[in-house]
Amino acid sequence: MPTVLPSNAEAFGHLATSAIFGGNVLANRGPMTGDGSYAQAINSLGVTGLRYPGGTLTEDYFDIENPDASEAQHAATGEVVPFIPISHFMSFAEVHGHPVTIVIPTRFMLGDATDRYGNRLPAVDETALRGFINDVASGVYGDAKIAGFEIGNEYWGSGEMNAVEYGRLASEMAVIIDDELKQVAEDYAVDTDAMKVLVQMGHNYGTSNLSAQYAGWSSPDVIADLNERYPDARIALSNIRANGDVNWTEVNNELVIMGFDSEESREAIDGVIAHVYSRGNESSRQYDLNTISRVWMSHEGMRDLEVHVTEWNLKAAKGPEKDIDFGLNQAREMLDLVETFMAQGVSQAHVWPLIQNSANALSRGAVFSEPTPAGEMFSMISKNLIGKSMIDLTPQGGPETELVTDTADVHMFSGGGDAVFYIVSTAEQASTTQVDISGVISGFECMEVTVLGVADGQPRGSTSSRAQVETRETDTVYRDGVLTADLSPGEIMQVVIRGVVPGEDFAEAPDPAIEDEGDLFDPVAEPIPEEDTPDESNSPADEGDGDGGGGGGGFLMGLAPLLILMAMAGGG
Repeated sequence: MPTVLPSNAEAFGHLATSAIFGGNVLANRGPMTGDGSYAQAINSLGVTGLRYPGGTLTEDYFDIENPDASEAQHAATGEVVPFIPISHFMSFAEVHGHPVTIVIPTRFMLGDATDRYGNRLPAVDETALRGFINDVASGVYGDAKIAGFEIGNEYWGSGEMNAVEYGRLASEMAVIIDDELKQVAEDYAVDTDAMKVLVQMGHNYGTSNLSAQYAGWSSPDVIADLNERYPDARIALSNIRANGDVNWTEVNNELVIMGFDSEESREAIDGVIAHVYSRGNESSRQYDLNTISRVWMSHEGMRDLEVHVTEWNLKAAKGPEKDIDFGLNQAREMLDLVETFMAQGVSQAHVWPLIQNSANALSRGAVFSEPTPAGEMFSMISKNLIGKSMIDLTPQGGPETELVTDTADVHMFSGGGDAVFYIVSTAEQASTTQVDISGVISGFECMEVTVLGVADGQPRGSTSSRAQVETRETDTVYRDGVLTADLSPGEIMQVVIRGVVPGEDFAEAPDPAIEDEGDLFDPVAEPIPEEDTPDESNSPADEGDGDGGGGGGGFLMGLAPLLILMAMAGGG
């Protein structure tokens, strides 16, 4: 018998905005335009905002005093590589309507002087930093919409700092950047209010690994020592978990926040950065976002900070996992991660990587040729979810909103008069899943059905399997209020229903509390819970140019009924 959608299904979380479908442009990984370029990848994948010049490579190669060079030299090894000049990047973004986020290198903004505990002190080249911000914000390199400036990339990795060092440095840099943006607004009549100043959250990884430093210490002794060293940090016995271990992630975040010790520095920042590389489970998607909400937003003057996920994906893997965890399994995880961002109200997100010779890339090969299954999934959701909200099909359940059946998971989104379903096969053999949607949708104008799979004979979980997208006729899928999904293992059916007439169960629902999340992306046509915490002592695996990530949740907003959502103007 068909699975019947619950009549008390509700909208959940925040509307999907274009800002969560951004992507990373790695300036040393290929050309901006032409064959195999980022332009082709961006257009094919449906990428909106763009992050430049990348992650680790920003700290290694990017020279803010010579940002328009077509070659860049590695700061440590002297290696010279081709590099997309900032003017090429900004010009492309301006012409095609992509908001940009610029990463500012930080590693060499520290000096040799230290405090009594050996933490290096900031030695910011204020002239160089102000000059760079002024030139970018005033349009010297192009008039693309600037969404934000990131202060460094992964301070604990490529930044080669600890949390105390980064917090102090980021605070000083943030004040300078914020002041220079105000000066640009005054001198050039440029609206810089929307240009966000973004700082990184803390992590117990790499050069910020406190658990290694305190190996063998009791948890109360750790807290006591940290309080003696850093009395201005809000570190207490409450940073010890129920199991007796120190919550090293919380402690590192408190040490970063300690650097923002003035009202001026707190007012200078607009958002906190997380990198979310999940492991295919809810806790890894939520952990970092929960930490930001629980720690940063509990501080006075920081409660309205935005959350920006400037790198995200399924965690890259090496070895046997490359033939198990990717392909259609990664495609499913892309949907789950976007749902997490919608639930959390993430302001902006950039998927990593678009083009890269890594297991989790959204396209095949070292240059763009075609999307991977995950790339096709990203394109599908970017095209169809903007302006829509998740519908919670398990209103009495936990944080998940999808309806779980014996053979598939059912996800629903709605807004702008349309509804979108994703039926994701979870069976180990070919199966048929029937879903009765008649209580939710009593009529519609048209239906579009596509199925994402892999080429015949190729494993569903392999990073090398080729994506295959099939269109199905409505009359083979829908009859008498029931959707029928005949799917092979791992396949994902997308059903887009336009001109929806909601079911009568929703006719008397109250007004929604969902807030309009702002302007949607309008590109110019392209011509060509805590016990489930991750291991804090180990940094993530290399994600391509050296970047890694942790896990990812916080505040939830606004439950709203389906009827009002379907009547809302706008959408994807």
